[in-house]
Amino acid sequence: MSALGQTLAVLRLFWAQERSAFQFLLFNAFAMPAFVAYLGLMLAGGSLEAQRWWMAGSITLGLGMGGLAQVGFAVLTDRFLGRLDLLRSSPVSKLAYYTAHVSLAVIESLALVLVALALLTALGIAAPGPGGVAAGMLAALCAGSAIGGLGAALAFGARDFDAGNTAVAIAAIGFAVASPVFYEITALPWALRPVAWLSPFTHIAPLLRAVIAGAPIPGGALAATLGLALALNTISYRLARWQE
Repeated sequence: MSALGQTLAVLRLFWAQERSAFQFLLFNAFAMPAFVAYLGLMLAGGSLEAQRWWMAGSITLGLGMGGLAQVGFAVLTDRFLGRLDLLRSSPVSKLAYYTAHVSLAVIESLALVLVALALLTALGIAAPGPGGVAAGMLAALCAGSAIGGLGAALAFGARDFDAGNTAVAIAAIGFAVASPVFYEITALPWALRPVAWLSPFTHIAPLLRAVIAGAPIPGGALAATLGLALALNTISYRLARWQE
């Protein structure tokens, strides 16, 4: 079986056994953009710039917290509820196993960003331009990779299921609170800025703001997101226990 075939086999097994996770992915990808757009129109008033900031920040929190939950839950259930034994008995490599789990966040990010971009364009809020879909996909791929790496690192590093669940929840809420997705980082106290710079959420939001506005993707935010994705996935892959 090819590496891609192994990765798809792991995904099919996970979604077959955890239908609620697949339903959550669909909800986050389709229902959340509509909810965010509605709130944005109600809360951001008539200012197009304010609406775009709200939308980008809300989408960032949605894909960030949703991706963390998806990847963290998948790895934790594998490790502590028996699915890992089943996977080890099949012709699946560690790399394919790891890639399948991180791709949960990537798939969710792609679906959420593309659905949101289509909806916001129809409402006249987004103006993605000719390369808008490609820019949105690039931003979503980078975001999903970074979020997936973070979720995997927390879950692979956990000593038991409850500790892992707690770590994922604390990380999701903590990064959501500490990351300046609705405002500039200069508004944060100095003590919180290092945490904010280390958060993928901080760098994903400017990517999405640029995509929604049809502006060039900021190189600094793109480089930071890619750097965090590389670092987090390197760490979590080393933590991944294939023979527990």
